[in-house]
Amino acid sequence: MMPPVRLVGVAFLLTGVGALAALWPAWRNRSDPGSGSFAVFAVAVAGYALATGLDLFTTNYAVSLALQKVVNACGVLVGAAWLSLAVSVTDRVDDSRRLLAALVIVLLAEWTLNWVNPGGVVMARGAG
Repeated sequence: MMPPVRLVGVAFLLTGVGALAALWPAWRNRSDPGSGSFAVFAVAVAGYALATGLDLFTTNYAVSLALQKVVNACGVLVGAAWLSLAVSVTDRVDDSRRLLAALVIVLLAEWTLNWVNPGGVVMARGAG
């Protein structure tokens, strides 16, 4: 038996609020290594969860499409922030500069495609 959609939406919203609450330790210990990356990670997780939760409550297609773009952007940012956190708490920063530069290029490309493409998907000309 599947749970009701409203229950799942509330669970996503509570997850987003919990992720925002996790920002407090990062803000309190700003000078610690990795706190900035953790803050970006927490904001990305919160954005993903809140946008998904709000999308389950909306019936407007334009709002739903905008929320899906936020979900896509935050989903990519979660991976980037987690990698940045892992690099910042270890001493392998010199080995990972090329990887982080490539990651920034991938992030920018994905965000550009996400916001420029009206449907959020790649479509061939004349298809459909």
